[in-house]
Order: sequence, then C-alpha cells, then structure tokens
Amino acid sequence: WLACGFRAIEAAAWTVDFVWTTKANNVKANYMAYADGTAADNYQNAHYSVVRYAQWIKSNVTQLEEYNGTSTQGQAAISQVIGLLLPSKINPDAAPWTQVNLYALNKIEQNMGGYFAHYLFPHPNFEYYELIGKYPQFRQGWVDSPYALWLKNGQKGPAPIAYSQADTPDSYYYMNRRGYDNNLYRVATTALEVVLVNHFASAIEAAVAAHVFNQHIHAHVSMSALPMEMGYQANIQLAVNF
Repeated sequence: WLACGFRAIEAAAWTVDFVWTTKANNVKANYMAYADGTAADNYQNAHYSVVRYAQWIKSNVTQLEEYNGTSTQGQAAISQVIGLLLPSKINPDAAPWTQVNLYALNKIEQNMGGYFAHYLFPHPNFEYYELIGKYPQFRQGWVDSPYALWLKNGQKGPAPIAYSQADTPDSYYYMNRRGYDNNLYRVATTALEVVLVNHFASAIEAAVAAHVFNQHIHAHVSMSALPMEMGYQANIQLAVNF
C-alpha cells in the first residue's frame, strides 16, 4: 500500500508539472508576442519598441543629461556613440530590436546616470522582457507612453523628457501577465520538489522496512572437524530461521 501511495504521488506530481509548465509556456509566448508583435504582421502590432525608446533618448539626449545630472565624463562618452545608436533610416517592417545598436545604447545608459540605473539586455533574453515592463527608465518604448502619444499627436508641444513613473495601461497589462506566468512556473517547480521529497521519503521507508524485516532473520553458522579414516574433514553448518 505504501508503494502504491508513493507511485500515486509521483504520478500526480509529474502531471501537475506537465500541465502547469504547458500553461506557463503558453502565457509566456502570449506576453512576448504582446510586447514584440509578430513577423506575420511586420511587427505592426507590437506594444513595445526598443526603437522608440532609443529615439526618445537620441532626440532628447541633451535635456536627459541635464535632467539626470550626467557628469562631463559621461557626456563625452555618450557623444562618442550617440550617432551609432540608430540607422539613418528606420525600417518600420523590421523587428525593432534588430535596428538598435545595443552597444551604443548600453554605453549611453551606463554613462547617463540619474534614473538610468539599468541597461537593456539583448532580445530575447529573460532580462529583456523583465526590464521593459518593470522599470520606468524603459517606459517610453511602450506604444501608449507619453513620448509615443506625443509622436502620434504630431509632436505638439515640448517632448516628454522625464519618463513616467506610473505604469501605462499596456505595460501594466504586460507585467500582470508576466506575474501570472511566474506563478504558474512556481506551481510546476513545487510539483518537482514534491517528486524529490517523494523519492526521499520512499527511500527512507524502504530502508526502515528492510531493517524491520532483517530483525526477524536469524542466522547461525558453525564449523567442526569430522574424523575420517585418513584424518579429518571440515564440516560447515548454516541455519537461517525467519
């Protein structure tokens, strides 16, 4: 009965791991597509664009340096790479992350100071998807950010310099899906931990059962020499009682 119980627990745990991992993978694919868009639509349905984030920096670099208190040394480092940040002509049908010089972007982020406390990881690293939704520094890349709306409205009035501390509706939805996805993965991970604990418990149970069984086994071994015509012959006796 114990063996059946251990097997049932293992089967249930592996089932939970498979089901919840599948769910998590589906949610992950969905929120990644929500941010990136799809190649089938030439990325026109993307809700986040690293090109837009880079354009915001390049268009407002002087004001951003003043806003963030960039050092003279930092300004010099930024001036060396700001021209490399974006191509001379943006292809609207290409993936945004392929059109930004990540080395130049990271160099700017590292030297800007102030609220630029993070630098963007390459797409599609896990950190990329975490950063674009979690930190306000990257928020102007969202399609409903103040900078995106400023561009959409024909660039009326001064460009937004300070990035919004509050989530945009799109970034909030995106982070909500990521949080749900993480919870699904936690359930799957817990199921794997149950498998490991179940193996450990079944091993202990087997050892205890073997010990109890062995306590009921008694063995007796004796040796004697039997006299023969031409000397002696060794005689071994083995008795096992259970």
